[in-house]
Amino acid sequence: MTDRYEVYTKVLKMLKQMTKTYHEGHMVTLAMMIAGMVLGRNAQLSALSAEIPGKAKDKSNEMRLRRWVKDDRVETDVVYMPFARQILEALASWPLLLVMDGSQAGRGCMALMVGVLYKKRALPIAWVTYKGKKGHTTAERHIHALEKALPLLPAGCEVILLGDAEYDTSEMIVWVQENTSWRFSTGQTADKHVKSL
Repeated sequence: MTDRYEVYTKVLKMLKQMTKTYHEGHMVTLAMMIAGMVLGRNAQLSALSAEIPGKAKDKSNEMRLRRWVKDDRVETDVVYMPFARQILEALASWPLLLVMDGSQAGRGCMALMVGVLYKKRALPIAWVTYKGKKGHTTAERHIHALEKALPLLPAGCEVILLGDAEYDTSEMIVWVQENTSWRFSTGQTADKHVKSL
């Protein structure tokens, strides 16, 4: 058994145990995607597909992943959030470093992400998507993304929120102070903090 196949089968077995009632085909595709990320250390679908074990061609695997990502029946709360919670629980013995960042997500769309820093990577735990161009967005969207992340965090864990100058709004700072016990450092890029880890 190759390392790729072993990683894939372990991931699939774990997925089946965690989400027993979910569609089997979706579980297989998700296992392929996770195995591709673990093995390839890249989240681009073309790179993931090259790491998936089996006889299918890379392009066929990429198209399967693309269809899965676009499928409206795939429920984020059911499929992705159990992993986000496990990651956060595993990391909660240290201060959780949360970062906020926005990036383009397709034509004319943006994604505002809240991620947890782990080994110089930001693992997404919550996000908000909207139509718009690259650049600053509203404090309301920042707060909405943080509201989605808040219930995922283990009770009593220490949190430090990082973000660049875009997130240095009085509305967001007031929300953090009134709704959390987090420390925050805005006005500088998360890259600086990643390099110091």
